[in-house]
Amino acid sequence: MKPVARRKTLVQQIAEESARHVLSESTRAAIDKMAEEFARAALADPEFRAYLRREATAAAREVVAALREVNPELHGVTRR
Repeated sequence: MKPVARRKTLVQQIAEESARHVLSESTRAAIDKMAEEFARAALADPEFRAYLRREATAAAREVVAALREVNPELHGVTRR
């Protein structure tokens, strides 16, 4: 005899969706917290902070240079 697939009730569907959502959000929150702790520890290292500052500054300068190529008048005077 073949097993008969039973349809889930609306309450069962809602319960499953809710449980999935809560578990997903709880996991996401835990990961966010761990990532923040890791970032705080990494940023406490002066060498890493200096490296990060150099990289962020270089990236920002590249973006500004690209914007100035498109329209120099809108993006201020070139600083050196």
